[in-house]
Amino acid sequence: MTKFYLIAMLSLFCFDQSIAQDKDNIQWWKEPHIFLQFNLQVKDAPYIDAEEIILYAKDTLQAEAIMLQTAGIYAWYPTEIPFHQKNPYMGDRDIFGALNAAAKKHGIKVLARTDWSKTTEDTYGHHPEWFVLDAEGKPHINTLERPNEFDRLILTDGNGPYRNEAVAMPAMQEIIKKYQPDAFFFSFAKYNPSFGPYSQQKFKKLFGKDLKDASLKEKKEFARISYYDTWKNWYKAIKESTPNTVLVGRSRLDQRETIEFMSQYCDVISTQPRDDYKDGWTMQDPRWKAAIETNYARAAHQNGERPLMLTNTAPGLKWRHTALPKGEFDFWTAQLIANGGNWLPSTTGFPAVMEDKTTLELVRDFNLQIKKIKPYLRNNLKEARVAVLNGYRNFKQAEDELNGFYETLINAQVQFDVLTEYNIIKDQLKDYDLMILPNQRVLSNEAVRVISAFAKAGGKTLATFETGLYDENGNVRPKAFFDDALGIKQRFQVVPNPVGAYYRIEDVAHPLFKNFGNTRLVPYGQEAIKTEGSAMPLMTLVPNFAPADKWGNPPERASFKKESTEFQLVYANNDHIYFPGRVGQFAWDHRLPISTLLLENAIKHLAPDCTPVTTINDEKVIVNIFKRGKGYLIFLVNNEGERPLPKAIVLRDVKLKWLTDKSIKSMQSVLWDKNISFEDKGKTIEFTIDELSTWDVIYAE
Repeated sequence: MTKFYLIAMLSLFCFDQSIAQDKDNIQWWKEPHIFLQFNLQVKDAPYIDAEEIILYAKDTLQAEAIMLQTAGIYAWYPTEIPFHQKNPYMGDRDIFGALNAAAKKHGIKVLARTDWSKTTEDTYGHHPEWFVLDAEGKPHINTLERPNEFDRLILTDGNGPYRNEAVAMPAMQEIIKKYQPDAFFFSFAKYNPSFGPYSQQKFKKLFGKDLKDASLKEKKEFARISYYDTWKNWYKAIKESTPNTVLVGRSRLDQRETIEFMSQYCDVISTQPRDDYKDGWTMQDPRWKAAIETNYARAAHQNGERPLMLTNTAPGLKWRHTALPKGEFDFWTAQLIANGGNWLPSTTGFPAVMEDKTTLELVRDFNLQIKKIKPYLRNNLKEARVAVLNGYRNFKQAEDELNGFYETLINAQVQFDVLTEYNIIKDQLKDYDLMILPNQRVLSNEAVRVISAFAKAGGKTLATFETGLYDENGNVRPKAFFDDALGIKQRFQVVPNPVGAYYRIEDVAHPLFKNFGNTRLVPYGQEAIKTEGSAMPLMTLVPNFAPADKWGNPPERASFKKESTEFQLVYANNDHIYFPGRVGQFAWDHRLPISTLLLENAIKHLAPDCTPVTTINDEKVIVNIFKRGKGYLIFLVNNEGERPLPKAIVLRDVKLKWLTDKSIKSMQSVLWDKNISFEDKGKTIEFTIDELSTWDVIYAE
């Protein structure tokens, strides 16, 4: 055994079990906190004054918990672990130790940030086998071309010793022994594909063949297993010694399968909804992305705890040293709080080295607002009776379909949760009236069982396109769970995008077409499934220029006969609605109000009580309502204006109605310290917000 392995193993297994740590430390994260990260740059190490930085974080930025660079790419403390490279600019100083001590002195919780995804060429020179290698044995150099002298950083193999027993695990135990941080946060923990020897050996052991012969499915499964195994090692390194140290687990909208795992191997879920303009204005993320990601992360907890929402305060990492405009910054951040998250802003640098201090002003001002409402943020439970399933197996195929529904739900002020299959199976949909399944093509047999039981017990479902037609093993189901209830006998082939086609409304009196006006045609241009069923069609697919001898004269006014169900585009009753086409994707791609109205009408037809608080005059306001003890917390976020917003477009005299059978005695804006007058009209409370700039927070009891 080499010397560095001996040291690593001694550090790992001879750890002092008597480390002093508050036995209740594990509970601290369940309280709402004001978080902060100064994203430190290695060359700024000589300018760091720990006491000055921590006091600024506490007194000016109101921070109660701070995330600090600790280990990984570089150690920010004098590590004794071989090949754990120290920050070359800190000399003999202990930067993390000084900051950690100052934070604890002033009552601030510390999150130790580690990044084991890459390290320097020095380590690669000694152990190239620890790194991500391509099929030809070349390393993956992660660093962009940059001026001046910077180390070239190389990706580490997730199955190799660097991320596990040789460096990462003993280093984290070294950190615990020396500093007792309150939490660990892992950046860039995902597995990167590698042909290195450790990944090759592991793949062959798992799948019985060479990695070069792996199928796409096997590669994905291997990446998942490798990611989970590394997390388990980190969990062991930390929790077996200090079970009261909080582990923060990262997840993303397209990695929803990690929720079940993270629920077992971490204490709090985090995600990172960046307001990112790196690819230009036309490629910006949806304006409601922060709301959806927070909603998803919060639903994973289900007990009122607030997930940790990390955001970059810049318009993309390309320009990490500058700030978003105030209106955009405030709008994005308000969504995080209003959807039940704890906000963790990340600023690049600290006051002494920042040439653009606008970010610090923005963080300061918003944290002062959070401080005012913080007493109301504990144990809030979302008043949502509608759930949307985004299963990870369907993310790519269903992304735009989901986006169409998300935009509709938010603009219609529907209260909803974003769920994974894990949520569905664990909680059995017991808190919901309506389950929305936007092209959830692959559903596990267990998920179908739960959804079917939910429907039999009176739950409603709204599904589109290929929902439920495949199980988790890729087997085709002969029918979807809602087919019998809707009279669907069979499906035929998928019809390609019928360019220039329409829906023709065959039953104009149906609630699905409420407020459609004097029209029987709705534009449509996505795939659809041919179906056969016993129900009379509510809508049929009609081509634009059909053969004159088949469907009408002139052809551009063509229509199928009413008795034809071959191209029926909606099946509906009082319990289920099924659209055999991609109606959400069409609404998202084209933003035609009538397409969005069709989705909204479908949702409200099945869940008429899904919008307890709405604006009377249809102002663009994002609404969220939470139950808090005997009272209610209502968040209102101003959704007006074209992004990126230079400043909020102030809404005046915003009139709202709240459908409730509760006896409300008082309403107040806890954000702006003023009482709100209201009128009780019997099962409806009406009130007015005189001025809505970025947001408001109303407490009623």
